[in-house]
Amino acid sequence: MAFGIFGAAIITVFFSSQFELNHEIISRTELSFAYAAVAIIAGFAASFAHTKPQLSDTLPGIAVSVAIIPPLAVIGIGIAKVNWSIISGAFLMFLINILGIIFASMVTFSLMHLYVKRKVAAEAIKESTEIIEKEEENAEKLKTKLSK
Repeated sequence: MAFGIFGAAIITVFFSSQFELNHEIISRTELSFAYAAVAIIAGFAASFAHTKPQLSDTLPGIAVSVAIIPPLAVIGIGIAKVNWSIISGAFLMFLINILGIIFASMVTFSLMHLYVKRKVAAEAIKESTEIIEKEEENAEKLKTKLSK
């Protein structure tokens, strides 16, 4: 997040003579249902992709960046232009998008019953840990036998 804001601010400073606040930048400072819907859909896509190993690993990053990067870039532009209305509007959109992604992820994980599967995963981890500990004990015993 810091890199996105810092990068946008630096680029704005270097190219400020050719730069103006256009409709795309201003639209990222005004709250709308469409941007919140994009964030919620991105949250659903990202969390669903995390639950299905056969899906692409890049899908969550792409889905989240669609909702997160534009307001962060506009925050950087607002910082470079020292425009508090742009900074505050973009930051509010960023927060709403983050909350939308979190909400969508919570719903997705709940619908996929990941809480129930957590117990199964914990038992599998416990069994794996016990196997590893037994193997380590056997290796130590073998090591002491070989050293005698």
